[in-house]
Amino acid sequence: MLSGIERLRITHRRKLPGDDGIVRDARHGILRLDTCQRIMTIDLEPDAQLPPPDARIRVRKGRAAYQFLLEVTTGLRSAIPGETNVFGQFKQAWAQFRTDGPVERVARLAPLIRRIIDDTKRVRSAHLEGIGGSSYGRLVRRLIGPRMHDRVLFVGAGDLTQSMLPFFRNCQVGVWNRRPVTLADGLVDYYVRPEDGNRAARWA
Repeated sequence: MLSGIERLRITHRRKLPGDDGIVRDARHGILRLDTCQRIMTIDLEPDAQLPPPDARIRVRKGRAAYQFLLEVTTGLRSAIPGETNVFGQFKQAWAQFRTDGPVERVARLAPLIRRIIDDTKRVRSAHLEGIGGSSYGRLVRRLIGPRMHDRVLFVGAGDLTQSMLPFFRNCQVGVWNRRPVTLADGLVDYYVRPEDGNRAARWA
């Protein structure tokens, strides 16, 4: 009988401009990880379904799939090696799947997901301490070094921006985005529409 790792099957494709959120296809009940860089599905054979025809999709199985998934969750496959945002996104995707996914599939995947989470923590603790910073938010704050009440303008209001906003609570935060944003929780003070680029520049 094959172990969980040997049955693991991952599909992966790089995200391109124009991709908008999770891939909408005919498949349901599959754990998906959707980040700013990639879209992945995580499943076990024989449950795993074939991906739709797409030359961009890579399929990995067994130990090669587990190694790739671990490299993703530890941040080693990220644009900034060692960042932790992707691990948070993975745990969030799993939490959502536990709520919405088929009960039997959740039960079969659970031991493997617990193992990847534990291994991710061990790898980060033993080998990645101090590498890459703990999150994009901390890295950006360290890079620009804003003082209290300085103005910081974010272009776009996607998941990456949302993850960084809490690190700039002491600043005046503006968002230049194609859709209005909620000025809630004291995280965003100023919203600029796409056509008002000059106003955004003057404010910043």
